[in-house]
Amino acid sequence: MTDITFYLIGSNHHRQRLQMTCQIAEKAYSHCQVMHIILDDPATTDTLDSLLWTYKDATFIPHNVLTDTSIAIKTYGQDNPPDLLINLTECVPNTYHQFKRVIEIIDQDPLTKQQGRKRYQYYKDQGLPITVHHLAK
Repeated sequence: MTDITFYLIGSNHHRQRLQMTCQIAEKAYSHCQVMHIILDDPATTDTLDSLLWTYKDATFIPHNVLTDTSIAIKTYGQDNPPDLLINLTECVPNTYHQFKRVIEIIDQDPLTKQQGRKRYQYYKDQGLPITVHHLAK
């Protein structure tokens, strides 16, 4: 069964959402978790691609841009199926059940919040375990 985790951030700045994605990806990478990040558009994918290389001065998160809207992160030589899906899209991914865990990062933008509530309700209706973390700005 897939575990769902929502991170609710106190900012409505899109860049903060991407920064949080980098923090989560860094932690998962340090634990050798294979992950995919899916996004809505190529421009956001490009921005996140750059952030994953530069968001901290002393480190970077090695990754591959798979498509215009998808990034993979894994430890070199690791061919395991992905453990983690970070969903930055507007809808529930149709492949969410293939992952052990799905992370949804929701900021204070009204549209993002509305779409996040719909995804929360969908996961709840599926009987999936949901954890919510409220984070300050």
